[in-house]
Amino acid sequence: MIKFFRQIRYNFLKENNMGKYLKYAIGEIILVVIGILIALQVNNSNENRKKKVQERVFLEQLHDDFEANQEAISSYKMLYDINRKHLDVILRHTGPKVEVPPAAVFDSIQSLNSPQVELLYATNDTQSGLSFDLLSNSTLKQTIKQFPIVFKLYQSDEAELNELLLQQRKIHQRYVPLTAMMKRRYKQEHFKVDSLGLIRDMQFQNITADRLWVSNAAERRFVQVETYNDSIVKLIETELKKYD
Repeated sequence: MIKFFRQIRYNFLKENNMGKYLKYAIGEIILVVIGILIALQVNNSNENRKKKVQERVFLEQLHDDFEANQEAISSYKMLYDINRKHLDVILRHTGPKVEVPPAAVFDSIQSLNSPQVELLYATNDTQSGLSFDLLSNSTLKQTIKQFPIVFKLYQSDEAELNELLLQQRKIHQRYVPLTAMMKRRYKQEHFKVDSLGLIRDMQFQNITADRLWVSNAAERRFVQVETYNDSIVKLIETELKKYD
């Protein structure tokens, strides 16, 4: 083909027809430019197709992960509900003149735990290796990037709960030796359990009340985390519908 075009140019030069030669040369240049543009267009189209495939795979992975967050959030909310009931039991059975309650009630009093929430994409560390450039929806991209900020606000309350829990456990250990709950393994004489002293301890009661207040605040913040997570799931589902 190149040899063919070269022969045409040669014939024009041989005939000393510069006008036709120049017109032909310009036409040939235009054809070459058009060919390059078509090639670039095809290449860009292929690249865009590849990016769309990659974006869809990434969106599906994000959807699975944030749906997993939804399930985890539901479990953590149940733990908060159980924990709040335990705190209510403690407050109802502590005071200067209370008597030792039945064993079932005292089990709640000794249930000194607090939810430790872990979610996917909840910290900046978990997002450092993610290909957010694949996401064409800027709103979705920014919402996912802001998710750790919302979670960090919740974590401030969770950290306060953990500190209160540690303080409460220290008070509990002044009255209830831990080995007393391990009698099957350690059969020596144990220190006396002072259950009455525990439930009549004002500091123990005060920290319980404080834990309940902070727990309620943490739950409210956790609802915000849930709302944010749900909004991300909906945004992802909207993007995935474009591929249907």
